[in-house]
Parts: sequence; structure tokens; C-alpha cells
Amino acid sequence: MDKAEWYVEEKFNVYGYHPIKDRKSFDFIMDNIILNDIERDTARRIFTFKNKLVVQYDSDFDFITCKTPKEAERLYDAIQKETYGNPYLLFTGHLAKDMHRWFVDEMVEKTGWDRNACYRNKT
Repeated sequence: MDKAEWYVEEKFNVYGYHPIKDRKSFDFIMDNIILNDIERDTARRIFTFKNKLVVQYDSDFDFITCKTPKEAERLYDAIQKETYGNPYLLFTGHLAKDMHRWFVDEMVEKTGWDRNACYRNKT
């Protein structure tokens, strides 16, 4: 038998979709969240918070929950590489510690989760 590495594309938990039955591919995230109707007036800020990749619009945001913070970083890097040079995407890395409280308040308002669930890796 021939032995070779076999890569299976990772699927992600996008908030608003069933976390187990309706996981989304990288292409779905790119086409429907990152690049969907992107122009000067709809620019996006992309950052990571714990194990989440966050795509922020003017007054709202979407987020993808990954298995680990490291996986969120890999997804962030892959999106940054795929969209290199796009002037309407602002990549800001990890969310600064002094912004955690603000973002957790936003997540609680959007999701209805309690504050502790927003900090946990498994949500």
C-alpha cells in the first residue's frame, strides 16, 4: 500500500448556524462573511478573541468559534493570506486586554449567553 498524507478541510462553527449539524467550510466563510458585498462603506475589522475569529461591521459582528485559540489564529492567518491587498479589510490581531469587557458585553447582547460562557473556549 502507498502511504500518503490526506488532508480533510476543517469545518467551523459559525454563530447563527447549528454548531454540529451545520458546520461551515473556509470557502463559505470567505464568500458569505468576509467578502460578501464588501466595499468602502462596508469595510470589516477582523480580530481574534480567545478561540473566536470575529468579523466586525459598523454596528454588528459575526464570529466563528474554533476548537482552540491556536486554530482561530490559523483561520485568521489563512483569511489574511487569501485576501492580501484588499483595502476594505482591517486585520488587527488579538483583541487587546483592555477591550475584553466591551467585547464580552457585545457578545452577551448578541447571543444571550452569560458572561462566563463568552470567556470559555467551548461555547
